[in-house]
Amino acid sequence: MSDMERLVADLVWVRSLIANSPQLAKMNYTLIERDGTITVEVRGSHFEARAWRAAINGRICPSHVDVHGVRRQLVVGWHVQVQVVEPPAAVDVA
Repeated sequence: MSDMERLVADLVWVRSLIANSPQLAKMNYTLIERDGTITVEVRGSHFEARAWRAAINGRICPSHVDVHGVRRQLVVGWHVQVQVVEPPAAVDVA
């Protein structure tokens, strides 16, 4: 199987996961293909990371907070990686 065929097959697999899971389908996500790797970027937190881990039979990596205060958590599977992004909560200064 060529790299392009594998990429297309992985993309079809990810889209079918989302289509067949109401829980994944209602999440705020974006599919990204970069350098032959499919990444699903999801806005959310622990709930979303656990849901994707179960869906792709993957592994959750430790989270980290980037320089902009955004918490990121990577879920790694055979066909896809999922980047769960949790922006900092807005602070109401009264």
